Amino acid sequence: MSFVDAYADAIAPIRHGMDEHLSDGVQRALGRPPRDFARFAKDAATAGAWQG
Repeated sequence: MSFVDAYADAIAPIRHGMDEHLSDGVQRALGRPPRDFARFAKDAATAGAWQG
């Protein structure tokens, strides 16, 4: 078995959606509901996170 074949086998569950599930990890770790990445990026930019 080649490396490529082994890698394809390893990520097959992800490609086929077998690892799709929601968990409450963010809520438990941060004590607040999760927010989407677009909102995070907008808030960070507004706060000046990427200003030199």
